[in-house]
Amino acid sequence: MLGILLRIDMNKYKKIIVWGAKLDTGHTHGFIHEAIVRASKAMGIETYWLDNRDNVDESFFNDSIVITEQWLVFRNGMSNKMPLNKSACYLVHYLGNRGPVEQNPGASMYLGKVGKLIDFRFASNWGIDGVEDKNYAYKFEPENYERVSDTAYYEKNDDYDKYYDIWATDLLPNEFDFEARFTPQERQAFFCGTIREDNVSVFKGFLTKCDDHKIPFIYNSPWQKQLPTEEVRANVIKSLLPLDLRPANHIANGYIACRAIKNISYGALGMTNSIQTYELFDGEIAFAKDSGDLFDVAIEMQNDPKTKDKILNQMKKIQAKHTYINRVSDMIKAAEI
Repeated sequence: MLGILLRIDMNKYKKIIVWGAKLDTGHTHGFIHEAIVRASKAMGIETYWLDNRDNVDESFFNDSIVITEQWLVFRNGMSNKMPLNKSACYLVHYLGNRGPVEQNPGASMYLGKVGKLIDFRFASNWGIDGVEDKNYAYKFEPENYERVSDTAYYEKNDDYDKYYDIWATDLLPNEFDFEARFTPQERQAFFCGTIREDNVSVFKGFLTKCDDHKIPFIYNSPWQKQLPTEEVRANVIKSLLPLDLRPANHIANGYIACRAIKNISYGALGMTNSIQTYELFDGEIAFAKDSGDLFDVAIEMQNDPKTKDKILNQMKKIQAKHTYINRVSDMIKAAEI
């Protein structure tokens, strides 16, 4: 044990409840919820992961921090009966601020019915500057917010507050294996994520290079036949090209996804077309705006003996700053502001 698993005392609240997206539902937000639950328990916090099937009443939520995602709450048949409690703080991801969209009631379903409501937002612009989003339109202005940590910010408002942060790796700090970066690599590319009509063009240059060099491209969609987490990790670590590509709206908004963070934490070379992700990792990962160029940059880095040291640097950075121990700690701080 590393002594990094922070035990944090909650003053206003007694437990954490994560609501919805259990792994057996097949919802991709379940991987985030699983990581939050694991971290919270590792911190010694009384923690529950619940949905409609658990049949708990409103009193079970007394003095709780409730972490959930809005579209799970208002329309998902497995989690659309979440109790609302006036002594609990509800930290709701993707709450929305554009009014009723696809029957999303937004903040109105909580106001006056819960002790505190926090809109959990991406720490980036969203839905502006020509990048449309059905649910959100806001500009991320960290200079105007209270800083909670290196990645998290808090914005206090009259009716409900806003909290901004990025995702993290699903590893706990004591689960990092620094020797994994020396795992023998197979001549393959691997991507765990979504490829569909609206983002497939981002992959074309990379896929062409894979074909030219006869490197198999292995793709796992979390919306179809999601591989077990351990199998995803194994594929990432052993792949010559463990890819993460962001669609145009992520790039335009400055969104930092969890995939690159996870890949690096497992001991793999980070590969991205996101300048924000590249800067987060101090320029020590493979980056190019064009995915075909990214192929070339990554191959060059994999042939450079110094790359293993760069991976180690960034693994240590993630271990210290980008696990869900960090994120849950920040959520608790935000709830208690």
